[in-house]
Amino acid sequence: MLRVHLFGPPRCERDGEPLHLGRRLTTALNAYLFTVGQAVSRETLATLFWPETDQAAALKNLRRELARLKRDLGGDVVAATRAHLAIDPAADAWVDVAAFRARLGLVRQHAHFPETDCTPCREALAEAVTLYSGDFMAGFNLLHSPEFDSWQRYQQETLRDGLAQALRRLATWHAARRHDDRAIHYARRWLALDPLDEAARHMLMQIYVGAGQQAAALRLYDEGARLLREELGIEPAAATTALWQAIRDGRAPQLAPGPQPAPVSQPAPVSQPAPPRTGALAAAAPTSLGSPPHSLAAKTNSP
Repeated sequence: MLRVHLFGPPRCERDGEPLHLGRRLTTALNAYLFTVGQAVSRETLATLFWPETDQAAALKNLRRELARLKRDLGGDVVAATRAHLAIDPAADAWVDVAAFRARLGLVRQHAHFPETDCTPCREALAEAVTLYSGDFMAGFNLLHSPEFDSWQRYQQETLRDGLAQALRRLATWHAARRHDDRAIHYARRWLALDPLDEAARHMLMQIYVGAGQQAAALRLYDEGARLLREELGIEPAAATTALWQAIRDGRAPQLAPGPQPAPVSQPAPVSQPAPPRTGALAAAAPTSLGSPPHSLAAKTNSP
């Protein structure tokens, strides 16, 4: 099986053995096709990766890079028509980002966790946060392709947003059941994503109080207040300050409402509208379970 890891530094392995993609462009093309999960026009890819090159030369460069990718991955992983490229669904492949999004999608579909106790939702979120081993393509950059860099940053932001919401839900569920150690673990990880996030800090303060760790809650407030003043020049939200005062006075409510979490961003779209799903590309839309897209009915064997 081909396994594509895009959380943290990008890497690939086949049957447990690492695969070496020889060029940064090859790595970027591989990551883009696996993340988008649908057919992408050759013109879009040529413009994305060679923005300063005329179209004919950029398409020629793409053909070369596609040949390298096919060689490095082995097997028949990339499906190519004269106009579009996609990941072949017949390929035995797994992608961590797709698996992460599929688990978040299950919870969104149910739309009731953590308010309702749902084992499939809880297990899906626990698996999702385990899959997130680092930011999307951490440490990777592609020179001379600002559009790819923008796309990569947007993927990072939306995936981090998804992780934050998953951690919030898990922390809330465990806190309500007095699973203090697990609740603290998830809330700390949520706060670590953005130490200026008052919703995360407020929740962790509440969990500390529920666990009998009032001193830790007070220290957490002091640290957050200092960061907000130094970084943003503002004071903590009124709800967070009220919670701190209540803890200090020994009268803290354990589940008082705090600042609202930031809204979750939606996954980035493809650079241009997807091609019509007809003929050879009729089933190239992304699947809900993070597997490769449905099959291209016809492929060309040459790049």
